[in-house]
Amino acid sequence: ERADFRGEHGQFFNFLSAANTSINVRFKNASINNGFQDIDGTYITEAHAVYRTINGSFFNVSFHSDKLRPKISDPKGVAERPGFINSTCVPAGGSGLPDPADVSEDQRALLDIGHVERCDEAVAQVEKDGTLTLTFLEWILRIKPKDVYYSGKVTTWSHKIDLQMSPRVPEADMKVKPHGIIGQSFDGDDVGVNGKQDPYTGATPGPLLVTSAMAEGAIEGEAAEYKMPSKFATAFKYSRFDRLSAPYRDVAALKGTKVKASAAQRSAGAKNTLEGEVHQSPRVEL
Repeated sequence: ERADFRGEHGQFFNFLSAANTSINVRFKNASINNGFQDIDGTYITEAHAVYRTINGSFFNVSFHSDKLRPKISDPKGVAERPGFINSTCVPAGGSGLPDPADVSEDQRALLDIGHVERCDEAVAQVEKDGTLTLTFLEWILRIKPKDVYYSGKVTTWSHKIDLQMSPRVPEADMKVKPHGIIGQSFDGDDVGVNGKQDPYTGATPGPLLVTSAMAEGAIEGEAAEYKMPSKFATAFKYSRFDRLSAPYRDVAALKGTKVKASAAQRSAGAKNTLEGEVHQSPRVEL
């Protein structure tokens, strides 16, 4: 399953909503030339996770790629700094859903290369290449920082993130079936749904492309219904965060192109580069 998703500059959208788990991402407008085509689109520059532990603690983690150093990696692939990654763990009975920027320094953890932060059963770890891995009860999420290129050259202070999510338990065993722009694709069947994609020319020169696809046809409802008021917000039309049970999405109602897919989906995510093309709006792999 594939679809392009432009998002909106400066706005948050929910990519995964599951039981006690929520991931919101933020978009930033950007223009590049990929060597063949001028493209006016967006990047994902922030990701924000909220997780409620078995004991009722809240674990919030933020990844800001726009606060990276000029270039992420050296020739050996070791990140100079993974970005601005911080977290809070507030025990049950605390204020709940805290913003890392709003708590005191003794509560806030700044994660760097090799750092491991725990909150009950939840674990946040930063790998040597700057990838943040979040391990929750039912999900593993990987947030990887990437340099932004313009005609093959690194643009100073310009970075993005790619996102990947994988369930740790079979979808059929989840009492609360996941949702969100990407999360809903874990729907327990062997039917994939391709949504709207922007007309990139690939390795052929082409005219200016202003991206516009918002995963139409591949998601329930409209993109605007997944817009979040703040980075750690969990409530929206299709939210699963506080649910005790919830069904899969209604695949039959989707208007996108149906394709044969594996019945056991392993992962899904969003990234700007696929098959040699630079996608200036994140291509969502559902």
